[in-house]
Amino acid sequence: MEAGGWNLVCSMELEGKSSRAVLDRLPVLTKIDTRGIDIPAVLCPLCEEVPESLDHILIACPKVKLIWRKSFSWWGVKFPDGGMDFTDVINGLFCQHIPSHLHKVFQGVCFVRMWAVWKWRNKMVHSRVEDKLVVGSEDIFALIQSNILLWISNRFPKGKFNLKAWITNPSSIHPTVDGVG
Repeated sequence: MEAGGWNLVCSMELEGKSSRAVLDRLPVLTKIDTRGIDIPAVLCPLCEEVPESLDHILIACPKVKLIWRKSFSWWGVKFPDGGMDFTDVINGLFCQHIPSHLHKVFQGVCFVRMWAVWKWRNKMVHSRVEDKLVVGSEDIFALIQSNILLWISNRFPKGKFNLKAWITNPSSIHPTVDGVG
């Protein structure tokens, strides 16, 4: 989310999910537990190391942090040594390290990354015990790359986008639409 409104790169569905996260209304396991709903565990379903919280599942989980590092490296942005939190992502803190015409795209990539992680988390929570090892070891990075390009190409229909170029160098794209890019 931008300071003055939603990021135009993102889809309406993603905007809705982002707003639920901003308002701290996502059903993380610790919140479900405090509502008196009987659940087997409140530990993060991905790492099983600490109680699940919004910041942990979307940003700080060791498995998720690897995805963030990979994505930052893909964009040529240094991952912050001191880490980061959900508020840093929402406020676009890391956009200062990329060309200005790509700020909204990079922030959109951050949002897509978070919701790909949330989808992965849900898959883990709802999978059968015998499937958890496979689900937990999935590499969702390629899915993130292709999903954000799909969303960008739909949001900027006049742009010319190429998956191979996007995968090789995401900052090579030049989305343009009235007032954006």
